[in-house]
Amino acid sequence: MRIARWILPITAAVSVAGLVCAIPASAGWSARVTATGSVTVGQESVTVTPTAVSAVMTNDLYQTTYLVSVTNAQSSTTFAGTSDVTLTALPDSTPATGLGTLLTAVVWPVASAAACTTATDPVPGAVSGAWASGVTSAAVALAPQATALFCVRGYPTGGSSSSANSGQNRQTLASALGSTSGTTSFTPAFRADIALDDLQAQATATPEPITTSLIYPFTVLSNVTTYYQVKPQNILSPAALCLDLRGGVGAGTGSPIDTFTCHNIGTDVSLGNQAISMLPVSGLNAIQLRVRTTATNNGFVTASTTGVGSGVVVNTSNTSNLQQLWIPQSVSNSGGSLLQLVNAATGLCLTAPATAGVVALQTCASDAAMQTYWYPVALPFP
Repeated sequence: MRIARWILPITAAVSVAGLVCAIPASAGWSARVTATGSVTVGQESVTVTPTAVSAVMTNDLYQTTYLVSVTNAQSSTTFAGTSDVTLTALPDSTPATGLGTLLTAVVWPVASAAACTTATDPVPGAVSGAWASGVTSAAVALAPQATALFCVRGYPTGGSSSSANSGQNRQTLASALGSTSGTTSFTPAFRADIALDDLQAQATATPEPITTSLIYPFTVLSNVTTYYQVKPQNILSPAALCLDLRGGVGAGTGSPIDTFTCHNIGTDVSLGNQAISMLPVSGLNAIQLRVRTTATNNGFVTASTTGVGSGVVVNTSNTSNLQQLWIPQSVSNSGGSLLQLVNAATGLCLTAPATAGVVALQTCASDAAMQTYWYPVALPFP
């Protein structure tokens, strides 16, 4: 908890002390305060205490949430009336850089901590804007020794403040959030301002930083007219298994993607059920994945549902279906292109089983089962 204090230079202390004694309680006074003390001149003081509800942004949740308490620390024996209190979300240092330049903040008052969770949506009247510029709530009337609670939601500009998974716009934002280490950070600050007539004070506190986790750079392999054999890292030995369309090149829509012993494809089109291409989607940081089937307009890799554990099947082409869009992220280039495949609809990662079997969508983790090597094959395109 941070308590605001009015601080004066030592050289001015004596003269100001005399001035304070001479000023009646109703006189105008404005004290700009630090983040670590309390205002005593003018008898207005405020404290601010931020708590991170969720400070980590992941592929499946491009959001953070803070609960911030603001207390009117004024003694009730000095002022019986209420003071106006606001909360501002801003950068810890300016100008903001990196992740801090990408975020929007939404600030709104809540009645209790239970009303500020990752499942909570901003209420009508919530104030939003660029976090880097500072976003200030509407004023709340607060009696002496009373506390107000605020909820602050952070999300990438162009995304959504809603808790609904479907509104995250990963297909347009993935490129901006990715980093080679998979993580980057931004340190926010929260400032409380209190005012009663001309009496003012403020306090600032710095919470746990906002970080990203396992969000790597969006990457499309350079040769988009090439098919690749895709090998999950967790099943490279003793005998490598590859992503495979169950049922062969003639398999119809709804057929599952699984893992199977890797074929020596060469130029044999009958083995194309293990050949996958990346098809960029215009205007998006996302692609389609297409298996080289013999069926017309078939072979587009699609999540069956939007839940954890969803299977993955092939279907006809539909770029408006987010379940059919994928965000390849570059984990490493050591030993070949090592990618994790994030589904645009869910933010979940395509995951291979430890033995031959169907693949599924799971929450992204530092797991070799979610990382795939891509090796070009000589099959003719398309």
